[in-house]
Amino acid sequence: MRILSVTGVTSVDRKTINKPVSHIMMVKDGALAGEKFTVQKLNQKTNKSTDCCIAMAIESLSEIAAQNEGFYKNSTAESIGVCQLGDDGVNVDEQNYLVFDVTGMEAGKNYLFYGIEDDDVKGDIWKYKKLDIPVGVTEKVFTFGENDGVIALPVTGLTRVKFVSRDSGSMPEFLPDELRLLSFLDNDTVRLKSNTAGDDLIFQAGYENFFVLNVKEYRSIEIYTTGVAYQAIGVEMVKEA
Repeated sequence: MRILSVTGVTSVDRKTINKPVSHIMMVKDGALAGEKFTVQKLNQKTNKSTDCCIAMAIESLSEIAAQNEGFYKNSTAESIGVCQLGDDGVNVDEQNYLVFDVTGMEAGKNYLFYGIEDDDVKGDIWKYKKLDIPVGVTEKVFTFGENDGVIALPVTGLTRVKFVSRDSGSMPEFLPDELRLLSFLDNDTVRLKSNTAGDDLIFQAGYENFFVLNVKEYRSIEIYTTGVAYQAIGVEMVKEA
């Protein structure tokens, strides 16, 4: 379903969705430019909210969604970005609904926003979490809960990762070249991008800016970096507000 069509604005504020959707799709007549999405699920009766994502760039959200399933397009002629909200349609009703904001839009471009409806409706919603490692810190451990499903590791600045298995306690390690191989095996295409003229499409295979890994079988991850400021993204499946 089409949610909104806008031109000449730099932001979208508090737009509501009251149908069960699994993705919010953004179509733009130009290249993606770091537009940032904030998505929440609100309970009108209790005034409680569940954060899906807070000020996250559409390119990052799109790549995570693409490596889960499908691909996204970034072109000087037309771009299609996507924010995935869940594995299935997010449950909404008269008291529970979704709200999203977008900032960093280009006033000279036209934007179309769509909600991708899914009749397989669940109460779970994806929650994107920023996992920060500050400048000068070269290793840090992050633990996973039972509802954590995915981690996206920026390619730049990563030197290796070490996991701890939830069941056996084994500690597999992966170097960037090994993560590249795993990405090629798991993901055929992440992004379609155009050349300068905007007419020929180039396929970005396997990964682009992130290695996206399933972490359901792991208890923790130790991330080793070159010491640059580093921000991984975790995805947790949480119950509705």
